[in-house]
Amino acid sequence: LKLLIMFTTKECEDLIKEHPRSQELCEVEKIKKYVFFRYRYGTSGFRGHNQTLESVMVRVGLLASLRSLSQKGQAIGIMVTASHNDECDNGVKIIDPSGEMMDHSWEDLATQIANKPETDVLSFVQSKYDEFNNESKSNDGDKNPVVFIGRDTRP
Repeated sequence: LKLLIMFTTKECEDLIKEHPRSQELCEVEKIKKYVFFRYRYGTSGFRGHNQTLESVMVRVGLLASLRSLSQKGQAIGIMVTASHNDECDNGVKIIDPSGEMMDHSWEDLATQIANKPETDVLSFVQSKYDEFNNESKSNDGDKNPVVFIGRDTRP
């Protein structure tokens, strides 16, 4: 019997709505307009100004849960870090069960989740979970995700 994980709950929807993607003011051909900030997961995870990372922090939690489920419920780490740069420069990275950075093959998925419109992110994550669940031929589908969160202590 496989456990059914649902990412499309009312609680998840509310959390996504409360933490929308950041926007920035741009000027193109003398026309000013707001555009969504474009996030990219790289070698050091997601990095940026602390005021642009709220939505990313929520979505990284979803991604880490998904990664744990894909690893048969093994623990995944989330490290929130202020790095060695200015205090406003922050980041978040995902650590695999081996203690190493998240497998490179997942970086594109992380970037996709971070940049999805609020109306699409949960159904996208749910569809990825369903794909992993359907691909799993073992009885490991009854595992719950395990995620640990750490942070540095810099003021």
